[in-house]
Amino acid sequence: MPVLVEINGYVQGTSSSSVLIGTGNKTFLLASDQPFSAGMTITANDGTENNILMGTVQSYNPGTLVLIM
Repeated sequence: MPVLVEINGYVQGTSSSSVLIGTGNKTFLLASDQPFSAGMTITANDGTENNILMGTVQSYNPGTLVLIM
C-alpha cells in the first residue's frame, strides 16, 4: 500500500517504502519530486489513516527523491 506524505493535510507525495512505526529516522523513496525541505513538519500515513507518523524532515534530496524524516 502506498505511503502518503502530507504537509498541512494536503498530500504532497507518495512512496512505496515500507517503514515501521516507532522512534528513529524513517526513509522514504518518493514517486516524484516534491517541495520538501529540512525542518518541515510532515505526516505520513498508510492511506487509511489508521497508521500515522508525524515528524520533521531531516533531509530531502530532489535528485534521488529520498526523504528522511
